[in-house]
Amino acid sequence: MPSKNDRIFLAIGDAFKDGLCEWSDIVESVKSAKIPIKNWLVVRGVLQWMINEQMVIRINNIHREQYQSLKEIKL
Repeated sequence: MPSKNDRIFLAIGDAFKDGLCEWSDIVESVKSAKIPIKNWLVVRGVLQWMINEQMVIRINNIHREQYQSLKEIKL
């Protein structure tokens, strides 16, 4: 069975549509995956790991927290 972080990772991957997503898309994807989240910093931590691994980049936009997928996101 995948760990909680693995499930969060997959939910974040599901949030990307056409390679783009916003933080609100990630929140909705995690909620729809029914992953119990007590602290959303855990989700941000997984997202930061994805950025560090160059799977995702943050798009410079002062109005939205927007991300772009650089690779296919899968386990």
